[in-house]
Amino acid sequence: REVDLIEEVGRIHGYDCIEGSRLARGLMGQAANQAISLQSRIRHRLAGLGLDEVVSNTIIEQKWLELAGCDGDGTLSLVNPLTEGQGILRPTLVPSLLDVARRNFNQGFVTVAIFELGKCFSAMPESREEREGLRLAGLWSGQCTASTWQADHREIDNLDLKGLLEVFLEEMDLSFFADEHSFFREGCCARLQINGCDLGYLGEVKPVLSSGFDIKRPVYIFEIDLKELLEQWNP
Repeated sequence: REVDLIEEVGRIHGYDCIEGSRLARGLMGQAANQAISLQSRIRHRLAGLGLDEVVSNTIIEQKWLELAGCDGDGTLSLVNPLTEGQGILRPTLVPSLLDVARRNFNQGFVTVAIFELGKCFSAMPESREEREGLRLAGLWSGQCTASTWQADHREIDNLDLKGLLEVFLEEMDLSFFADEHSFFREGCCARLQINGCDLGYLGEVKPVLSSGFDIKRPVYIFEIDLKELLEQWNP
C-alpha cells in the first residue's frame, strides 16, 4: 500500500530529518457526521434527564425472546455460539435492559433509570438478507424519588415515562395512541408517532416477562427506531 511505502521511505531517510508543519492534515478539519452528532446529543439529553447509559451484549438468550412472546421468525442465530444459552443476535433492546435492571435491583437499588442506544438485528426470509439497525430504548422502574425529603414514597408509573419522552422530544409533535404489543401489559401500551410516522412503543412490561427476570415490581420501557427518529428530529 502507498502508506506503507511512505512509512518505509521515512524510516530509511530518518523521521528527524523531515521538516515539521503546523498545518492541519487529514480528517481534523472535516465536519462531523450529522447522524453521529445527533446521537451524541440524544445521549447527553437523556443523561440530563437522569437516565444512565448502559452498553449490553448484542447476543442474548433464546428464553428471553420466548418470555417476551416473540415467535422466533426473523431472528438470527449464531452457528457457533460462545455458550449454549446465548446464541441469538438481539432483535430488540428490551431483554437487555431488563437483565441490567435485574442486576441493579439485586444490588439493592430502589430505582433503575437506564437507556441504551445499540444495534439490533433481524432477518428477512423472503429476500434471505440480514438487517442491522440502531434502536434507542429506555427503562424506568422503582421509586420516583430516591430521597423522601419533602416527598412521599411513590412508584413510577406510565405517566412518568410519558412525561419524560415529552421533555426529551419537546421540539417535536409527539403523539401517543393506545395499542397492544407482546412486550407490554394489556391496556398499558402506547404507540409513538411524530408527524404521522411510527417511531416505536412505550408501556408497562407484562408481569410474566418482568418476573422471568426476577423483577418483582412494575417496569416501564420505551423503544424507538433510531433511523426514523433521526429523520424526524431537527433539534
